[in-house]
Amino acid sequence: MSRSARKMNQAAAGYALQQEPPAGPLTAQQLTALKSKRILFGHQSVGANMVDGIPALYSSYSVSPPTMIDASQINSTSGGFFADFYVGVNGDPVGKTADFNTTVRQYSSKLDIALMKFCFIDIVQGVNVSQVFNAYKSVMDQLVSDFPAIKFVYATAALDEYSVDNAVTREQLNTLIRNQYASTGRLFDLAAIESTRPNGTRVSGTSGGNTYYQLYDAYSSDGGHLNATGEQVVDTAFFTLLAQL
Repeated sequence: MSRSARKMNQAAAGYALQQEPPAGPLTAQQLTALKSKRILFGHQSVGANMVDGIPALYSSYSVSPPTMIDASQINSTSGGFFADFYVGVNGDPVGKTADFNTTVRQYSSKLDIALMKFCFIDIVQGVNVSQVFNAYKSVMDQLVSDFPAIKFVYATAALDEYSVDNAVTREQLNTLIRNQYASTGRLFDLAAIESTRPNGTRVSGTSGGNTYYQLYDAYSSDGGHLNATGEQVVDTAFFTLLAQL
């Protein structure tokens, strides 16, 4: 079957993001201010694409990038930083939440902002969505309670262009995350951003009465990971949210 046939995407004309980006455009001043923050980001490959795009985002605003380090360097780094690490292993979303919990607790006194995200490969047909959501909620809610000085950001799971059944499963989890955390003002709706075209419509469809969303193909070269365009679209939304915290 061809790639285009596997995608089975439908354009949802007029369907805008469920969560609009925070009010106001991103500015050079905001990007500069974020360089003083101590940020921790747990991810796998799509998150690595986001991290790779940060210097280009800053450059587009004529601002030098933040200090970018591996999380293992946090204790030896002074001042602001953007630290990232490969959280858990792909295909084990519950394990990822446990690894994020451990890592945040290890560096809690040196963090201002922290988040983790699931990869598209974590959330596929057959995954126990309730179990994953409950594990994520338990970890995040306990971290918020234990470390009130840290601003925790919530994130929906990444998308790809392929299996409709997997896309339906991801939307089930992402709906739970949105319903629980959108009202906090700290939800990074990666799935909405990845599936939204520049004209505001979304790559979507229905299967068995269930709405699903998929990655807009212009944001990727392989159907799952972000290309340079996708990196900038996602990072712009990401840093717009961070600037509002």
